Amino acid sequence: MRHPTYLKPSRPCPSYEVAKAAATDAANHQARVNHRAAWSREDYNLACRTLARLYPQCGADPRAGLTSDT
Repeated sequence: MRHPTYLKPSRPCPSYEVAKAAATDAANHQARVNHRAAWSREDYNLACRTLARLYPQCGADPRAGLTSDT
């Protein structure tokens, strides 16, 4: 599956703190757009996938489902 170019970082973030801040912002934005005060499972998964994509040194798979309904 090919992602639009705007979803791909041009290069990894320089630090874990910057990548974590971007991941947190993405999840907070999604929660606000959906009129939630707290993160849902989907928001958490978005934060984890964003962190894995921006900071590949963490070793996580950005396409993985990180939490499930079980």
